[in-house]
Amino acid sequence: MLAFPRSKAKIQDVQLMPYGKRKSTDVVYVKLDDIDYASVKFTFQRKETDYMPIDSIIWQILGMKGQVRVCYLHFGTSDYLSSLNDEMILLSGTNKVSIPFCCGIHTRTYYLRQFINKRNGKEFQKSDLKNQQDVANYILDNEHPDSAYRPEVLVK
Repeated sequence: MLAFPRSKAKIQDVQLMPYGKRKSTDVVYVKLDDIDYASVKFTFQRKETDYMPIDSIIWQILGMKGQVRVCYLHFGTSDYLSSLNDEMILLSGTNKVSIPFCCGIHTRTYYLRQFINKRNGKEFQKSDLKNQQDVANYILDNEHPDSAYRPEVLVK
């Protein structure tokens, strides 16, 4: 929705086409601040993908439980160089915690597992938390809305 996420431009509202509608006159405008999250089903996917606005940028939700969410932001195209700027965060209430990540070297699952190990003093290996959903579920089950604030890893 936002072509250049690092730009100073801020979007105020989003144009949405209600399910089952097809005419341009059916489009509704929703203020970005009124959106908690939205589910989108692309034709090439089997299930819906959830997205949410954070600071006028649309992030993909990798997992959510109450007010705790693990979010991912992909920049630009699928080429290697643009993916080096991708980001992941743990969002808990109004607190944002950066999840160190460098796309192209390891998988998102690897970096999420490393985040858990450092944050919680664990030593999980690939055999313990095998996929992205297992790792995201562990984070969601072990975070509490009041525990996400740790100044040393806050998003700028």
